[in-house]
Amino acid sequence: MPPVTQLRQSHMKRVTNYLKMRVLGALESATGDSNIARYHAVSQITFLDEDGHPCQFTWRTIQTWWYYYRKHGITEAPDRADKGTTRKTTPEQLLEAIEQVLPGFHGKKYNIAEVYRACIQKGLLQRSQIAPNTFRRIVNRFDLRNTTITIRHNRPGLGFPPVVYQDGQRLGEATKLDMIANDRRPNIEF
Repeated sequence: MPPVTQLRQSHMKRVTNYLKMRVLGALESATGDSNIARYHAVSQITFLDEDGHPCQFTWRTIQTWWYYYRKHGITEAPDRADKGTTRKTTPEQLLEAIEQVLPGFHGKKYNIAEVYRACIQKGLLQRSQIAPNTFRRIVNRFDLRNTTITIRHNRPGLGFPPVVYQDGQRLGEATKLDMIANDRRPNIEF
């Protein structure tokens, strides 16, 4: 008989709903005075998947499946409706707060966490509005950190526009700034 594979919750996507339901069905006849005792009892049982491979599951994985099954009628976490959105602050408010604290870092080295703390200390943002990890994720998504922008130009009088490169890849020719079209902040959507 092949060795038993013990799957953890991170491998949950590989397990079919059929097998998950068989594991949850074993909870009904498992011995134990509490749910935890029954999770532990079922975690000792070896189940065969559809291909005949033996599998065991940790009691935490079984507990998670049971929780989602009881709460949502499914054995997986339901999709979040607010995934990828900020909770109580708009991108424009975030940009304004960052622009107000950045002059305080002029000539100093700083990181994203320090900018976040400065925004909180000045009262421009509140932790209940945006969590530190969300702040970091949004800033990393829209600044050009860890990239090199190079502008190559010919000597004056040759008539060739400057060329812009990002990390060695040509982006295209630089264009003259349009003062009317660029007089507003960009509309950033998350």
